[in-house]
Formats: sequence, structure tokens, C-alpha cells
Amino acid sequence: VAGVVALALYVHTSSPGAQGPGESQASLDTVVYRSSSTTTSYCTSTSAGPVLGGADLVAYHSLDAGSDAVMGTSDYVATIGDYEFYFSTASNRDLFEANPSKYTPAWGGFCSWGIAEEDWWTKSDLGPYANPNSWTIVGGRLHVFMYETPMDYFLEGDIKGEVYSGDERWEGWFSDDVVFNTRCIWHCATTDKTQFC
Repeated sequence: VAGVVALALYVHTSSPGAQGPGESQASLDTVVYRSSSTTTSYCTSTSAGPVLGGADLVAYHSLDAGSDAVMGTSDYVATIGDYEFYFSTASNRDLFEANPSKYTPAWGGFCSWGIAEEDWWTKSDLGPYANPNSWTIVGGRLHVFMYETPMDYFLEGDIKGEVYSGDERWEGWFSDDVVFNTRCIWHCATTDKTQFC
């Protein structure tokens, strides 16, 4: 990944046979990058695609807990600044446009546990990946997580305190800036050992 070279951590799955049909063990290996100067711009690039990979942010509010995200399409697009949001229906797009603050994800759509509790993330080194299928709604607000374990930590902890901490941190970093996660998407809901499972 161009420009993201400060620190590379090699992560390798240790579960032989965990691969799906047609995948080799090598395809389950991934390199996770963390950079002190380019992670935020990499993860929030408006040219990288829609926010949260195109998940329909309105649909979350009618899903049962534990359901996978409903993916939107480029047929139904809304924008905030230069960021695009995809929806699965015109009705959902219209609901979003009427009240975007009701539907935009907490802390730009980055992992809520990471923003609230992991102190190594900074304004310039932002990148707690998020998985659109690892989510919950707290107080009417969408929270996404990298995978199940951080979501469990968040839900089993002091939620009010975590929300306060995350809000204070995000406001301190971005104040009135519009920042959303367009590229730092995790695709495995059960582990941090491999991005795809």
C-alpha cells in the first residue's frame, strides 16, 4: 500500500484448514499497516469509495442484532461534503438526507472500541478498522467494530463512559471537520488474525 510504510506487523492465522473453498493458507495471511503520518488520509480518502464500503446506514436501524449489514448501491447515493453514502432503496436515501446526523456512524465509522479505549490512535494516525457486519446501536446511534471481541468489550463495559470518552476524543481531533471511514474496512467478524475469513 503506497505511502503506508512506517510500521508493518505481520499477522498470520494459526488455524490450519480455516481457509474457505479455493483459498490457500497464504491468502489468509495479511499485513496490517500502521503509520504515524498517512493512516488517517489513507482511511478517510473520499476517492476510495463509499463510507463503510457502501453499507446502508439507515437499514441498520431496522435490522435484528447480529444481522449482517445491508449493502447499498450506487443507484441510491447521498453525499456529505465529498463523501458518498450508498443505500439499498430510495426511501432509505431520502431518510438519510432528511436527517444525516441520526444515521451517520459514531466516530466516522471507525471501530468504536478503538476510538474510545485504545490510546495509540491519534488524529494523524487514525485507523481502528471497522467491519460493517460487527455493529450495535446504542442510544439510537450506530457503532461499528473491527470484529466481535471489541464489540463485546464495548457492550460489557461502561458504555456511558466509553461513549463519553469516544465523543471527547473525536471532538478534540476533528471538531467540525467531516471525516468518515472509506477504506479501513475489516472483513472478518471473528478475529483480528486475518482481514478476510
